[in-house]
Parts: sequence; C-alpha cells; structure tokens
Amino acid sequence: LYVWKTEISGEGLESLPVLKQLETLDLRYCHNLTNTGLLQFIDKCSATLKDLNLWNTSISGEGLESIPVLKQLETLDLGDCDNLTNTGLLQLLAKCSATLVELNLAGTKISGEILADWIAGHAPGKLRRLDLGDCWNVSAADRERIRIALPHCKVISS
Repeated sequence: LYVWKTEISGEGLESLPVLKQLETLDLRYCHNLTNTGLLQFIDKCSATLKDLNLWNTSISGEGLESIPVLKQLETLDLGDCDNLTNTGLLQLLAKCSATLVELNLAGTKISGEILADWIAGHAPGKLRRLDLGDCWNVSAADRERIRIALPHCKVISS
C-alpha cells in the first residue's frame, strides 16, 4: 500500500478491515502521520507486513508498545524521522528485531550509545544492513561496538 506524500494522519481507521495480505506499507513523506495513526495502520496488517517505510515522517515512535509483534517485518525505514526518540526506536525494535534484515536510521538523532547497548543485549541476528549515515549522535566508537556485535551486518556510516 503506497500512500506516500499524502496528508494522511492514519487516525480514524478503526472501521477499515484487516488487510490480510498487505506486505508493504509505504508512508514516507506523510508529514501528518501521527503515532496513533501509525498504530492504527499497523493493527490492520501486522501479521503479514514485511516492509514498513516511514522515511521523513513526524513520528516519534513513542506510545507504540501496544502494537503486536511484527513477525514478518524485514525492512524498517526510519530515515530522516527528525522526531524519532531513543525510547520510540527501542519500542519499535522490540516488536520486530527477530526478523529485521534491513534498518535505516540515517539522518536521525538517535543515541549511538543507547543503540549499541540495545544491539549488544538483543543481537538481532538476521540484520544485514544498518544505515547510520548522518547520525551525528553515533560516534565512531558506537559504530565499532555495533560492528562487533553484528559481524554479518553492513553498517553504513555516510
């Protein structure tokens, strides 16, 4: 489902039926998307969702601890999500880290120390690509800790 570059907030979707076969949800550049709206979207497709693109949205990720585990999610794009918080990121990762293959955090303000600590403690073993380009709060030491914890993952720095 591609709704990118629309004014959609995602709220008010309670009456929408479950999207039983939806594998891709592309919400990039939906600047009005709220955390509540994202939660409502995910509630409709959590069982089958493989690719979630939230590039350049206003979500913080906080308040999403109630979403179901995303058992099929392989790609999560949070690039340029200026409002993404460390807490919000960790809440999202808790729901999908077992299956995640690709994670884009480029241009976010996440803490490299917090991310490296989380990765060291959870070792998302399927992760093969982690984009940390333009993440000014991720130091070279943080990147090295992540590379050591994820030896099969390509960690992109620029």
